[in-house]
Amino acid sequence: MHTYRLVLVAVAWAVGLRLSTAADLVTVDLSAQPWRLTNANQSVAVPTTLPAHVLGVLAAAGIVQSDPLYRYGELETRWVSEDTWNFTLIWSGQQHSELKACKHVLLVLHGVDTFGDVVLNGRHVLRVNNAHRSWWQPLPPDVLRDSANMMSMILQPAVQVALRAKVLNKYNIPTMAVPGGFDVYNFARKPASDFGW
Repeated sequence: MHTYRLVLVAVAWAVGLRLSTAADLVTVDLSAQPWRLTNANQSVAVPTTLPAHVLGVLAAAGIVQSDPLYRYGELETRWVSEDTWNFTLIWSGQQHSELKACKHVLLVLHGVDTFGDVVLNGRHVLRVNNAHRSWWQPLPPDVLRDSANMMSMILQPAVQVALRAKVLNKYNIPTMAVPGGFDVYNFARKPASDFGW
């Protein structure tokens, strides 16, 4: 399970790869803003802040009551990993007025849980596929608005995505799975515990 941290970083220099001082950076941390977590059919909708992970948010809201690490709790909470989840934030463009003077704006994400897409104001800006890395994505100069902005991080069910990758793979790659687990761990950059103990 992963926590997400989201930051907009703007760099006030024109040449890429030049190291900058802290004074050159403008940071807008969107993590503490009021996010909303929903599932694919909108039957679950929970307010949250980041960093967070889906199972933790659902447990804190009382929606998930089983401990996934105790006895059959992993099987009882598996429905969470089989759904598509969307972290959504709407925020005012006035909060980042100082970004307008910057030449480059980066979207920085830490700990995104494996397979997903980031959509900012209706534009796809990033596809993620690795839970073990951070993402630094340059944003198009016109993507941020002076009015309300909306960002969605849409997380796909990792097992389903990994199963598709396994089927499409032309080589036989040996994998193993514990009873009740999945044998697709080799096809996802994700902690092994997320595929069953």
